[in-house]
Amino acid sequence: MRTVTPPSSGRRLHSVLLLLAAGLIAWIAPVRAAEPPATGVSPQARPIVDALYGAMGGQPAMRDLASLRFTFTSTSRDTLRSSRTHWWDRVAGRYRIQGKSRAGEKYVVLFNTNTQDGDAWVDGKLQEGEARAKWLKRGYGTFINDMYWLLMPFKLDDPGVTVVTDGAADVAGAACDRLKVTFDHVGLTPGDTYWVYVDRVSHRMIRWGFILEDEAGPTATESLWDWTDWRDLGGVLLAPTRVHVGDPDHTVIRFENLEAGRAWPDSVFTSSAPIQP
Repeated sequence: MRTVTPPSSGRRLHSVLLLLAAGLIAWIAPVRAAEPPATGVSPQARPIVDALYGAMGGQPAMRDLASLRFTFTSTSRDTLRSSRTHWWDRVAGRYRIQGKSRAGEKYVVLFNTNTQDGDAWVDGKLQEGEARAKWLKRGYGTFINDMYWLLMPFKLDDPGVTVVTDGAADVAGAACDRLKVTFDHVGLTPGDTYWVYVDRVSHRMIRWGFILEDEAGPTATESLWDWTDWRDLGGVLLAPTRVHVGDPDHTVIRFENLEAGRAWPDSVFTSSAPIQP
C-alpha cells in the first residue's frame, strides 16, 4: 500500500508511514516480539525524554484523550497529493477513515482497532471477500501510519524501543539535544533508525530525522522533517505541520481539522455515507 508519495521521496515516505505498529501508548494493541527485549531509554536520555513528555502535556493527559479527528494531507509544490480523514473513538476502539485513492475511488473504511474487523465501501459499494480484506488491511495500516506521524514524541517508551543520547545539534538557531532511536524486533521495519531533536528551551521535538533500513550504508544521510505549529488539544500539545527540510519539491504534511476529546455521533462509525470534516 502506498500512501504519501511526493515525487522525490515516495519510497522513503511509504516505509516511514508503515513503520512501527508497536503500540501508541496503549492506544493501539502493540505488535511486539513474543518476549519483549530488555530495551528502553538510557539513563542519560531519560531526563530529556521526561522533559519532552512534560512539554507536550504529559503521558496521563495523552492517555485521557477519549477521541481524535484529523485530515492527513500531503502537498508537494503546493499541489495536494494525498488527503484522508480519520475519526477515532479511543474508548470503544471504533475507527473511521475516508478519502480518495490514487485511482480516484472514494472509500470509507469502518473497523475496530482492537479486532481489526469491520467493513469497507468503495464508490458506495460494500466490499466483500478478498476486496474487503484488502481494504480493512489498508485502513488499519493507514491508522498506524498516520497516528505515528502525529504522536511519535509520545512513543519513546514503547516496548522494544531503545533511546540513547547522540550529541547536540542546532536547528534554525535553537540548541537541541539529539536522541537516537532504534528498534529490536518491533514494527514493520525494525532496521530503521530515527533521531529526535529536542529543543533545550521549549523541550519540544522540533525536528526528526531518519534513515530507513533499506537505505542504510556509509553514504546514507538523514531525511529531516521540522515539526511546527504546536497547539494545545485538550491539554495535549501536538504539532500539526511537518516540513521536509531541503526538499526541492517543498513537501509538507499537515494534520488539518485536528480535534480531540469530542464524543462523535454513532453514525460516524456506522454510516457508509461520506462525512464532511
